[in-house]
Amino acid sequence: MRSVTPDTNLYVSALIWGGKPQQLLEMALAGEVRLFISDAIMEEMVEVLETKFKHSPKRLAREKE
Repeated sequence: MRSVTPDTNLYVSALIWGGKPQQLLEMALAGEVRLFISDAIMEEMVEVLETKFKHSPKRLAREKE
């Protein structure tokens, strides 16, 4: 199984716009790849979502359901 460590841009793109970045997240959920994320990337992603896009992680989770 491949292991991947995406940067903040990939996670934000997947959550906001979908497309190929979202496909990578879906592959991880299906067990096709293994994603790793550092605390620093997680913190940066939350900051970008909140400041640039006015989204909280909880709001995004609700919208994706």
